[in-house]
Amino acid sequence: MPSPTRLPQGDADTQRARHSELERTLKQRKLFVDVNVVKTEDWLGADEVYVKLATGDRRHQTPKRKLNDGQHFRFEAPLATLWPLREPIALEVYDEDWPDRDDLIVKMLWRPPLTDQKNTSSMDEADYRVIAQA
Repeated sequence: MPSPTRLPQGDADTQRARHSELERTLKQRKLFVDVNVVKTEDWLGADEVYVKLATGDRRHQTPKRKLNDGQHFRFEAPLATLWPLREPIALEVYDEDWPDRDDLIVKMLWRPPLTDQKNTSSMDEADYRVIAQA
């Protein structure tokens, strides 16, 4: 399949139609962030985990999910909320805290072509294994 930036040779109308078709297809796709909690940040039970994605001026935040040691969850986000992808996606995984500020646990840059990417570390004394997939 040709990339959206390199269209096959043909007349301008054919190229525009093909580009629109590719863009429509890509916008229907979802981004997935698998979070495996090896060790929570919270001492007294489950973390309330959520994911933030941002590129340029576009943002998406997932609903939160309670995860304890040894549990995992697949968060998803529609690609259309971040489209068009002209810059890397800033991916952040948080543990919601109240009344304190939420704890940033994982921070990574996810660069096009959005191949599978794993985090290399966790912060705030937690241990999360994160895999971003498109």
